[in-house]
This record gives sequence, C-alpha cells and structure tokens, in this order.
Amino acid sequence: MKHEKPVNENGVYKSLNGSGYASETIQTLQLLKELFEKAAFKAVIDKTFQMDEIKEAHRYVDIGRKKGNIALRISE
Repeated sequence: MKHEKPVNENGVYKSLNGSGYASETIQTLQLLKELFEKAAFKAVIDKTFQMDEIKEAHRYVDIGRKKGNIALRISE
C-alpha cells in the first residue's frame, strides 16, 4: 500500500511510530479541508500547547481527561 505524505515538497512530517508517513491520505485531508471551509465540521480543541511543551502535551493526553483534541502551536 502506497502512503502519501500530507505536506508540500519542502515540508517535513514526523510520525510517532517512526514510519515517516501519516495515516491520512491526500484525499482524506482534502475532504477535511473542504468540510472545515464549509463549517460542516468543527474540531473540538481541548487545549493548545507550544512546541516546546510537547512533553506536557503528551502527559495531558496520557492522563485520559481530555475532552477533545490537543493542538501543537508550531510558531507564534
């Protein structure tokens, strides 16, 4: 099965499992983009962390009390 990376040519994707590939296909990401743009889908963001707070973000997820997704802010 061929996996497509959901980043542009100069982008970098880092996976936790070490495969280097996202599980989402380009088609799935395009559909999500369209749904967000039409306000037909809303992500529930429980908490946002700065990239330098990645350890705290993992701890927060691991305690099992999150009410939605967490987001990592790559830049300010």
